[in-house]
Amino acid sequence: MTDLNLGSPLQIAILNLFSRLISRFPNLVTARVTRDTIRQAINKGITADQIIDYMTANAHPQLRKNNPVLPPTVVDQIRLWQIEGERMKATPGFLFKELSHADFGPVSKYASDLGVLVWKNKEKGTLFVSNYDALAAYIKKRASRT
Repeated sequence: MTDLNLGSPLQIAILNLFSRLISRFPNLVTARVTRDTIRQAINKGITADQIIDYMTANAHPQLRKNNPVLPPTVVDQIRLWQIEGERMKATPGFLFKELSHADFGPVSKYASDLGVLVWKNKEKGTLFVSNYDALAAYIKKRASRT
């Protein structure tokens, strides 16, 4: 629960960036912070620390008597929700599958030397690269030699 200067439209708009408003009265606004609301805020470029700082600075006077102002579990959960979105990173690229054992070594070395190799699996003869054209040309040149 926050004390928002008697429902200032700006303060309510900021609160709405990372929470779902539940009720609004002349001197009180209640809102729910959830995983989805935090993730939406993070996708808009708002950090967990900014949310925590805002909630701490605008906490109800009764909450401000606590030290720390926000319960540690709430702070930890907001930070965990931010980290959750950072665990996986999408990398644009191209997958080369089922390369022969004879081709895999030289092709993966060439991709690595170019700096375009993102991932490889020798057992499956699979490469993931960030630049298709450079590697495809090399593979075609190798194939034309045989």
